[in-house]
Amino acid sequence: MEGGVYDNNEGVVESYFKYYSTLASQQNMLSDSVRTGLYHEAITKNWSDFKGKVVMDVGAGSGILSLFAAKAGALKVYAIEASNVAKATQQLVKNLKLENTIMVMQACIEDVEDEAVMSNVDVLISEPLGNMLFNERMLESYIIARDNFLKKGGKMFPCEADFCVAPFADEELYNDRLAKASFWLSTNFYGFDLSCLKDQAAEEKFRQPVMQCYNGQTQYCFLRSSLASEARYRVDFTTCTVSELKVNTRKNIEHCLFVCV
Repeated sequence: MEGGVYDNNEGVVESYFKYYSTLASQQNMLSDSVRTGLYHEAITKNWSDFKGKVVMDVGAGSGILSLFAAKAGALKVYAIEASNVAKATQQLVKNLKLENTIMVMQACIEDVEDEAVMSNVDVLISEPLGNMLFNERMLESYIIARDNFLKKGGKMFPCEADFCVAPFADEELYNDRLAKASFWLSTNFYGFDLSCLKDQAAEEKFRQPVMQCYNGQTQYCFLRSSLASEARYRVDFTTCTVSELKVNTRKNIEHCLFVCV
């Protein structure tokens, strides 16, 4: 099968599922009140899309989206989770007396057989958005679930996402990253001069992504006035293919970056 988990290195896949199998990692995600709150609002306020419907939760994790779907009146929810946290999710579902509505399946979506699902589902729900949108490649698994299980005209939550790039400057962040490489400025480390490596160390620090929210109106963070509008690439999950995600997406991201340079 093309895309998804099968295109990842085996060691990367093992590390990925090991991380998400812990309740600590699930707590981190659940504690993101903006993300969790928006999913709750999207599902429960659109209850007519869920009431009496068959739903599939791709990469269910703790099962929170499945619980929201059940709350909105879903007839059946297939909670697909590959990591061992599926066992805790099953326990949670049972304790909430929702086992007749939510079926937890420990498997990669790529391995779920058609006969394991009673019919094509009416709705797909997932939290497939990684850092820089595409990291972790969950989007590919989401598209595979759409192709294999979503009935024609079915709903997807989310159904699209934007990848945005905008130039900005943050003097405080710049100085902080530079300071973290200052160790290599040493000219007398046990009698040895390490400073020839300072540029390489600084380059490594500045290559590392910083995951943080920024207020563009503050004095510390500002868009370059000559390039104030961001470059944007929209991905429509209802129509894109796995191959388009892998090929066209890279081209469009490179274009976004070029526009902002």
